[in-house]
Amino acid sequence: MMAQRPARADVLDDILGAAPTPRRRPANNQNDIQPTKSAELTQSREHKETAETTNPKDSGRRARMNVEIPEALAAEVRDAVIALSGPPVRLTLARFAEEAFRQEVARLRAEHHGGKPFPTTDRIVRVGRPIGPGPR
Repeated sequence: MMAQRPARADVLDDILGAAPTPRRRPANNQNDIQPTKSAELTQSREHKETAETTNPKDSGRRARMNVEIPEALAAEVRDAVIALSGPPVRLTLARFAEEAFRQEVARLRAEHHGGKPFPTTDRIVRVGRPIGPGPR
């Protein structure tokens, strides 16, 4: 007769042995950090702003974009993201870039296209050095 495995066991458990059950740390009320009212307001405001600026056409799928920016700007962005990566902001480089792109697209729509969305295209973005006269 074959021994029955627990409901949540898998083949790796048979090979490696069951993973130890994580122990819970005892609650220490002095060190528990509770979000402040301003942090809660900031997070709800950010959620509201994100919900308002989210394109209804967004499918939730992500796209990868590789861009080159000046080293000094990259260092400044990295410093800001690292400084704000902890609570309450929890900023990530991806969120920083997404919000910057959304703000710039909104500005370009307002300035150059009457606030309307740009036409959809399947053309490929040109890469490399810009054509035409540059700054002198």
